[in-house]
Amino acid sequence: LISGYSSPSADSPLNAFKLVEGTAISGHSLNSNISMVSGADYTFSVFAKMSEIRYLALRYVSGGAFSTNYIAFFDLLNGTATNSPTLPASSFSITSLGNGWYKCSVTQVADASGAGICAAYLSEDGIGTSYTGDGTSGLYIYGAQLEQSSYPTSYIPTQGSTVTRN
Repeated sequence: LISGYSSPSADSPLNAFKLVEGTAISGHSLNSNISMVSGADYTFSVFAKMSEIRYLALRYVSGGAFSTNYIAFFDLLNGTATNSPTLPASSFSITSLGNGWYKCSVTQVADASGAGICAAYLSEDGIGTSYTGDGTSGLYIYGAQLEQSSYPTSYIPTQGSTVTRN
């Protein structure tokens, strides 16, 4: 579930949304299917702010058969990040933007051309993404962005379309 947020987001008024967990035992996420090119670097980033949920997880899956699955966990209370055993520490980051907002990102090389997935998950413990939600708890997100790049760049407003940086 996503609901509107009635106070300023990371860069302007009223643009953030609250990602709210459902009540099922599952992963509570916002995700997008993408097309990747083997050997290319991809960076997935999002601005996030803690509400009732403290942890955000960013998941990156590449390969035509989803053969590689990377996930990094971000503690939005302490501003720290940890990862799954398969993701090099140099490929994820968290940066404080002030007022409780963080820019969280994960970068990885696509291991095969074809379909991939980028997802932002809620995490109740900072080590897993599947749990029974209460239907009302969540965290604030803004500016989710996937780019073919070896590092996160500044936010590019797209309003749902593809935009190339000048």
